Amino acid sequence: MGLRMAETAGTAIAKGGLAGAGGFAAPLRAKIARLLEHMAEAFETEVALRRPFLWLPVAAGAGVIAYFCADREPSLWLIALATLLFGGLAWLAREWRIAFMVFCGLCALFAGELSAAWRTARVAAPVLDRVRIATVEGFIEQMDFRRAGARFILRVESAAGLAPEETPYRVRLSMRRTPPFEAGAYVRLKARLLPPARASLPGGYDFAKDAWFARLGAVGNALGRIESSPRPRRPARSSRR
Repeated sequence: MGLRMAETAGTAIAKGGLAGAGGFAAPLRAKIARLLEHMAEAFETEVALRRPFLWLPVAAGAGVIAYFCADREPSLWLIALATLLFGGLAWLAREWRIAFMVFCGLCALFAGELSAAWRTARVAAPVLDRVRIATVEGFIEQMDFRRAGARFILRVESAAGLAPEETPYRVRLSMRRTPPFEAGAYVRLKARLLPPARASLPGGYDFAKDAWFARLGAVGNALGRIESSPRPRRPARSSRR
């Protein structure tokens, strides 16, 4: 008798639990259905106002971020191929709205990555591999006078001891005294050159990356006297970008 009563009570509790679970799930399903309905209405409104294309710059920016977050340099030609592929698929799927939007977004994503890779390839220039002391000459492109001394950007025309393919395109030099010349002068000097510094901590400021896009292949300081000379008629490296 007691065993039968226990079984009856257990069955009642189980049924009550299932009923409670079913009673909780039904309102949840209804809320999810209403949310999906509102999202569908909002999507149709955005399409009617022709706003989805505003997400294309976002996708392109995501492609740029993906490029800079890559562990190694992506293949420029593969990225270009993927951009053309998804662009062609978007054109073929123009009658199917969802597929068209997805392919357009992927095309914009790879187009952003392609633009970053292309820019990186365009500004490629030699970067110093180790500390060197060399006599360099070239044009001063930018002069930053300071309270004590100056810092300037030198577009290098030649560097003693460095082959043309090893010579940095630009170097940034500092000096302790105020120079007697300004931007545009052609000078010759001895300098201590160092490779651009990389980030010392993960996620820290990476000067080497900014230097790459500025085509700065070395930094350092001027040693001794700086000689100013007339601008040469045909600079040794005038053909370089």
